Amino acid sequence: MLRYLCWRLLAILPLVLIISFIAFVLLNLAPSDPAEVALRVNEIVPTPEAIEGMRRELGLDKPFFTRYFLWLLAGFQLDFGTSFLTRKPVIQEMLTALPPTLWLAATALLFTLIIALPLALWCVAKPHSLIDKSIRLIVFVLTAIPNYWLGLLLIWAVAVSFRLVTCQWYVDTTIGHFTGICTLFRLYWHLFTFVAGRNA
Repeated sequence: MLRYLCWRLLAILPLVLIISFIAFVLLNLAPSDPAEVALRVNEIVPTPEAIEGMRRELGLDKPFFTRYFLWLLAGFQLDFGTSFLTRKPVIQEMLTALPPTLWLAATALLFTLIIALPLALWCVAKPHSLIDKSIRLIVFVLTAIPNYWLGLLLIWAVAVSFRLVTCQWYVDTTIGHFTGICTLFRLYWHLFTFVAGRNA
């Protein structure tokens, strides 16, 4: 078993390299010049001299395979470069977005346990019943819809049309000294009271 796992792990490496190379090629096939985009994002006039300087800063003046190996090495070191927009390290931006991402993941898991699990047990207990067929039909339809489109539809229906919840920016605030599940419950309570007060 251990030998099989080691073999499978070793087989992943060539696949990762192939996927990374394809991704890098696709990035380089983009019609826009990254140096010009970086200048325009920072509201700098993209003169030929400025574009050339930005290309040197981004390492775009190096040969293709040199850039690929440097990019791959930096990725293994978790160095994803600097954001064009904020001029901060990308890894720092990712870590900033990690708490709300974990919050959303925990919320999805919570809804799965509360809604999906009982429905699944019901379908298992009563196979081929009307409820079982209805639930399976709904699952098939929802699975066929792309997640991003389904999310937009739910936001429009639940938050905009029926105003059951509210759409708001995520604000990174410190909630006392609580951590873990206590913080999660306080976040849910804050969201519930905010929505209830707004809809009252």
